[in-house]
Amino acid sequence: MKNLKIGFVLDDSIDRPDGVQQYLYTLSDYFIQQGHQVYFLSGQSSGKINHSYSLAKNLTVRFNRNVLSIPIYANKGKIKKILTDLDLDILHFQLPFSPVLSRQIIKLSPQIAKIGTFQIYSERKLENFGSKILNLMIGQSIQQLDLIYALSKPAQDFAFSNFKIKSQIMPVPINLNKINFNLTDDNQIKIVFLGRLVARKNCQLFIEAIHLLALNQPDLNFQAIIIGDGPLKQSLQKMVNNYGLHTKVKFVGFVDENEKFKLLSQSNLAIFPSLGSESFGIVLLEALSVKHPIVLASNNPGYASVLRSLPNNLFDPDNAQQLSLKMEAFIFDKHQVQQTLKKQLAVLNQFNVEVIGDKILTDYNKILRKYKKS
Repeated sequence: MKNLKIGFVLDDSIDRPDGVQQYLYTLSDYFIQQGHQVYFLSGQSSGKINHSYSLAKNLTVRFNRNVLSIPIYANKGKIKKILTDLDLDILHFQLPFSPVLSRQIIKLSPQIAKIGTFQIYSERKLENFGSKILNLMIGQSIQQLDLIYALSKPAQDFAFSNFKIKSQIMPVPINLNKINFNLTDDNQIKIVFLGRLVARKNCQLFIEAIHLLALNQPDLNFQAIIIGDGPLKQSLQKMVNNYGLHTKVKFVGFVDENEKFKLLSQSNLAIFPSLGSESFGIVLLEALSVKHPIVLASNNPGYASVLRSLPNNLFDPDNAQQLSLKMEAFIFDKHQVQQTLKKQLAVLNQFNVEVIGDKILTDYNKILRKYKKS
């Protein structure tokens, strides 16, 4: 198997710490370890990420209850020069993409093998309608891709319903060799929320559940840690103060990767109460990968696709009392904790980057053989 030159194409900035970018970082690191060369061809970015090329001017928008950026202008000459200079074997696109950048790269690379990964899911009518309109603009470009993955069954269904894309499921990979830290031995229960402080990530429900836990267990020695930043930070801090939880809840803001995994590793419970529109849930895998916390997640299709074998780990994202009772049960039932941790490890092994990365590399080489024959 020859060493490949792989270009990951992303309309958004490669700098953002969201799930799509984490997916690309994980695959990139693994491919480089296997001796391949990886480049990022993205929308407007800082250039601080190694081997990244900023190829467009981007506009920040709200879509699918999230904040991201889309290209509004891309320089055709610059794209053509970079494609010539890099002489790539594979272009791997993130779908759906805008008409401005990725579609132009597809037009300029007829002899390069092209793969896509469909990244999104939404249960909302507005996003479904908007996706059908977008398909009218990019449908012909999508048809030029040699193979398309979907991150989960919900993402696969969304892709077919709105873009008529036939895809095969290839889940998000996780590096199981991340540095692990030990639980702190101070008898204090640590409960972590990890996510952007936006409405969709539903940190307000987390705080409500913590408030109920404190009321039900006034003598419990615990600390709730909120990892992440976003536009709702001030209102969430006010909510904490109104509940009288300022000594129980700590906002640590955005943290780097090492600190994120340290905090996860030292927690007893990791809570993910997203309202929905999750195609998969890479944050769940990150929490599972450190092997210590019990992972509790809202019962939306994306998160449920990861934790389907652990129904007791799922909760209603509109029911703070249900979440509070689940947290309480896992805090006091040590037998349940041990049994659940074993089941979580079994779930995690399905997403090992060494397995998923090798499958993707095998597909790359199959497609490349077809190009050579033609």
